[in-house]
Amino acid sequence: MSKAARNRANRDTTPAVGSSGSTVFPSFPYERKFTREEIHGDILPRAKAFGDKMRDGVGPNGATLYIPGDLFELWMIHGVLAGADGGKAYIRARRLPDATGRLADAVEWVLLKDDTAEARKQDAEREADAMMAILNDSTRVRPEVAAIIRRRMRAAADAAAEYLADDPAAQAGRDDRNPDFGAPRLVQFKSDDADQEGDTTT
Repeated sequence: MSKAARNRANRDTTPAVGSSGSTVFPSFPYERKFTREEIHGDILPRAKAFGDKMRDGVGPNGATLYIPGDLFELWMIHGVLAGADGGKAYIRARRLPDATGRLADAVEWVLLKDDTAEARKQDAEREADAMMAILNDSTRVRPEVAAIIRRRMRAAADAAAEYLADDPAAQAGRDDRNPDFGAPRLVQFKSDDADQEGDTTT
């Protein structure tokens, strides 16, 4: 068999991206999720360019921010997938609930190809629930601070209700779980609110 024939045979038996062929990194979360064009035409060239900008960085104390070469290359690929270089993003962060043994504010990464509007909405609801739990936890937020936050939230809700009352069409078509109150509006506070917050200006 000629060399050209062998090359053709090897090419024909090489698993394509997205095929069920053997994996190099069995635990890689995005295995067979990208096309060859995405990998060789976008992700890898951007990772190289991103790495050229990040290589041998120096910290505020003058120390070189050394990262071993193999880890550095993988880190640049992750940065590109997340869109950290300003290019197209392929993944997004999903905040994980705080749990014993897990770092605070830990995230996992979701492939945008597998993402849905409903999943993003559920993630936002879960994060909002976590924020409210923090607000209601007196061991993490002082009662005085929680009271101020609630007062400001009530003011924003009142402004939203006023907007809906002024616009019957918006009232009829509103989505309580994903509201759109139109253009931002300034929230005005009464003088006694400022006094309670410790505002001593005259």
